[in-house]
Amino acid sequence: MTVDDRFYFFYGHDAYAVQQRAEEWIDTLTADSYVLEIFQLQGTTISDVERCLQELQNAMQNLDLFSHRRVFWLRHIHFLADSPTGRSERVHELIETFLEQWKNSSEDICIWSACPVDRRTKIVKQLVALGHSEFFPEAKTFPEVLPWIRRTGQLHHVTMEEEAMELLCCRVGFSKQSLAQEIEKLSLYGGTDGHITAQEVKELVPELIPGEFFEVVDLFYAADLEKAVQALQHYFTTYHEARPLLSALQYRNRLMLMLRYGLDTGALSFKGQRLSKAEWENFSASYASLFPQKEKNSFQIFQQNFWYLSRIVQDVVHFSFATLLDFQKQLIEIFFQIIRFHDHTESILEQFFRYSSSSRLS
Repeated sequence: MTVDDRFYFFYGHDAYAVQQRAEEWIDTLTADSYVLEIFQLQGTTISDVERCLQELQNAMQNLDLFSHRRVFWLRHIHFLADSPTGRSERVHELIETFLEQWKNSSEDICIWSACPVDRRTKIVKQLVALGHSEFFPEAKTFPEVLPWIRRTGQLHHVTMEEEAMELLCCRVGFSKQSLAQEIEKLSLYGGTDGHITAQEVKELVPELIPGEFFEVVDLFYAADLEKAVQALQHYFTTYHEARPLLSALQYRNRLMLMLRYGLDTGALSFKGQRLSKAEWENFSASYASLFPQKEKNSFQIFQQNFWYLSRIVQDVVHFSFATLLDFQKQLIEIFFQIIRFHDHTESILEQFFRYSSSSRLS
């Protein structure tokens, strides 16, 4: 057995994905009669690293009376990060010494799982080159996490429409651990013949992202007054600060204003419950130069997700440009009102909700 076959290095910035991949390999190996031994660093100092690697080396040198096929898993490694310990030359020397001894004396399989890591260091590059390695970056966009959501759904014997998967990310973010927990919960519900819809995600998955209050905002712009007021009351039983909700309302209203402009000028049309992708690209080409391009921000409509914009345009068609502009002005005024009358924040917003419900176009 070559060194390549005996060393597995799983690393990156997504701790859940790193752990999950290591466990998958271990399940495969243990099913093939390998005996597993687990080691984990206790502490953060250089002496802790030295003690951990020495314990691992000693274990490898001991003969197993029951099996000659062993897997040693060093998990939750954090001494390869961009930290004082991770940058220490002494730590790098300790790792190099351990690897040299292991390569020359052991036929056992060794698995390392590390998060986070500093990929710029020489020692990490050596570990990557030593055997089988896989890197797991932290997902920050829907396209990055989409294949993983589909695979996880298959493991739980459910399928999800794309709208449902995107809404799931909107609600819980791109943390694979949070997504996995919610997908497992949805799989227990089962949906219709194992298929999960966006409506079922909306009903079953709570909003876990701080500062995002989709239910209140969705119901407000859907002009479902009574449910919107109920959601507003529920919001204030959980949160005691209105400014995050105001920010969410203003953010949605800003996007709706620009979409309404596109509809009014004929640059965009709303057909079949969706925006036209071709029309959107032409609209973007005509106006994108007016927006900053250097980094993503909430003011840049052309950097927003196309599916998300296609969803909210269903509400845009029910409001005139003048009405949406009036909403924006009122939201600014409400901000100053809640500063002056902080104890009446909920009633101020409820009054705005009731006033605005009569502004919906037929």
